Amino acid sequence: MKLLLVLAGLIALSSGNAIPMIPGDNSHYVEGVSRYVWMPDGEGVPHLVDLEEPAEEDILMSRNGANNQYWLFTRRNQNNHQVITNGNVNSIRNSNYNGNLPLFVIVHGWNSNGNSAVNTMIRP
Repeated sequence: MKLLLVLAGLIALSSGNAIPMIPGDNSHYVEGVSRYVWMPDGEGVPHLVDLEEPAEEDILMSRNGANNQYWLFTRRNQNNHQVITNGNVNSIRNSNYNGNLPLFVIVHGWNSNGNSAVNTMIRP
């Protein structure tokens, strides 16, 4: 009888899995409490992410923000980006940038890139 009680307790504990098993379903998420969430990549494929996993310091230290690429899309160049280079005023002067018009900045995200579909789906 005791064995049956222990077995039932273990089954009950294991059924309350803290890791979401349905890819893309974050309905379980509670800010400050949940450890795992699904994050889509640039193609929309969900990946299980551990929010408490330590960052890889060597990768963070090796990144140089001055090497970031800033892609400019305007109504005059909706399909082909113009690269704005950090510290290069001529990259702005020689682009379709117009300081009199509103500027919207899209940050593509952790698992995406400049070619991800989300960038073309967002319209201000």
